[in-house]
Amino acid sequence: MLDAVKKRVFAPHLETAHVRAAMHHLLQAIPEARNLLDVGCGDGHATRRYAGTWNLPPEKIVGIELQEKYTKTIDSFRVYSFDIEKESFPFADQSFDVVVCNQVIEHLKVVIFPLREMARVARKDGFLAVGIPNLSALISRFYLLLGRAPISLAFPGPHVRGFAHRSFVRFLGSNPNFVLTATTGAVFYPVPPPLSEPLARRFPGGACYTFYLLRKIHHSPEQDWPADAYGDESITG
Repeated sequence: MLDAVKKRVFAPHLETAHVRAAMHHLLQAIPEARNLLDVGCGDGHATRRYAGTWNLPPEKIVGIELQEKYTKTIDSFRVYSFDIEKESFPFADQSFDVVVCNQVIEHLKVVIFPLREMARVARKDGFLAVGIPNLSALISRFYLLLGRAPISLAFPGPHVRGFAHRSFVRFLGSNPNFVLTATTGAVFYPVPPPLSEPLARRFPGGACYTFYLLRKIHHSPEQDWPADAYGDESITG
């Protein structure tokens, strides 16, 4: 009975839609783009939606996806399948106007290496958009007070990394090649819809998911979160 009430009031089945909508909203701040790379494109549905922001044709859309259950269903744009934790991206420097990575890096043990590759292939004056589950979401703070795991790092579960909004903003700002131009959030538990999404956008630090838009102002790959600044090999590769 309680579970049924929770589902009706909080509508958790709509989380994916809210997460994709938040990223799409963030990308609308980019006035124009000639091509797009979506890292972790899944079944391609969200990728096509993002590309529609600038009316990009299929030949200007590229995805990266490792899971065969998704790659075998995509035939509307090019998809590359490889291990982003170990392998360099098969693209030249400054290949893309927009690079998107939404709800991916929390699944990775190695984080810095793929982020450096995303930064490398983004064009100067282009954009990098990243979305993550927020470890410091309001609901997760309540859970920790009760001795429970935060929802972004529940066990058992698929996430192996946790990122708190304020700390992640500081981390992003440590890269001198990018400036953070916009942030937003999605899903503000325990507040039910329709108040949840406006609150998440206004107070992303308390939202369950947070999103960051960075503009590339310099192309100097050696300064993109340099590996020697992160001694843990499980982070840098």
